[in-house]
Amino acid sequence: MPAMHPKAFLVSETETLDRASLAAYVPVVQAALKAAGGRPAVISSVGGRVVPVVGEPPGNYVVSEWESLAKAQAWLASAEWKALRPQREKSYRTIRQFIVEAAPT
Repeated sequence: MPAMHPKAFLVSETETLDRASLAAYVPVVQAALKAAGGRPAVISSVGGRVVPVVGEPPGNYVVSEWESLAKAQAWLASAEWKALRPQREKSYRTIRQFIVEAAPT
């Protein structure tokens, strides 16, 4: 049986700058993310819901699921992600971004 790598989740907290640009950007980045092996798990600005438990909730956030930490890191280093930067910067400002690696099962 092949070794299983723990899944990883790329989490981005963002501030929307331009809703029209964001509406155009979301389907493009989702397609690129899926082609790279990621799965968009939550996009709060297009239907995800933030339920505060302790403290203030983030304004907008995006969570994508990856097969491994290495695949999430490869996405962030990819030419596809870098090529989307101008459109991304028109759409939103990234406040915080990090990858969470799940515990091995």
